[in-house]
Amino acid sequence: MGTGWGALSETHDFLGRLFDTDEQFPSPTDFVGSVHNSSASQIAIYFQATGPNLTASAGNYSFEQALMTASLAAPAGDGPFFVLAADEYHPHLSPLFEPASSAECPAADGGGALCLQYGFAASGLTISNSFFRRDDNTEQVIAALIHALGGEAAIQADYGMLLAGIPAACRGRATEQLKAFLAQSGFAAPVVDYRRLTGEFASASAVAAVMAIHWLQQGCIPPSLNGGDNSTLTQKKALIIGFGPYVTSMEITAP
Repeated sequence: MGTGWGALSETHDFLGRLFDTDEQFPSPTDFVGSVHNSSASQIAIYFQATGPNLTASAGNYSFEQALMTASLAAPAGDGPFFVLAADEYHPHLSPLFEPASSAECPAADGGGALCLQYGFAASGLTISNSFFRRDDNTEQVIAALIHALGGEAAIQADYGMLLAGIPAACRGRATEQLKAFLAQSGFAAPVVDYRRLTGEFASASAVAAVMAIHWLQQGCIPPSLNGGDNSTLTQKKALIIGFGPYVTSMEITAP
């Protein structure tokens, strides 16, 4: 599981009791619920899953880290595993963590989940991390990203859409990174700024992954999100890039 901020309701309730009682009577139940791994544990109990239970917390890149963690923890031949990310909106705490949310990209909550098997693609559907690097120098990072994706020609030929993760808190910087990627790679397929659809929460990229899979299976991006164009995605991959202090990419293929 990936989560940027964990279960905020339990966190708020625990801290409220802690301060209201001068640290005398905090709620053990709320404390347990506030731990980031608690939500993953509840899901494991629900599905009676008895394997390793791991939670990654990396802000806007939590789903990418959960996917990376799963690839390291589940070698080929293991049974299927559940990769998900979710974050909760809280009226008091969320504005502190997502202070740049706006009417255009309001604070929200949500999540997405995939049932995967490492190295197994009988259905033709695959998802993988292809890049994860801190942006100390945008020009160098974007060049490294393009190289990791196979170069300009491969990017232009292989990918039918780009879902761009542009967090509100660093929208200016992330927009410049996106412009640099488009200019250097020559990518001309549709670009979807998915946080304008999901709202602002740390693990929105999990929802973007589910959306991309659905659109690939449907064979097109909804025309309302693509300027009225219903061009086909047949034989194309989806690219999900996270921008900001870190630059990440995930690739999705479908039959």
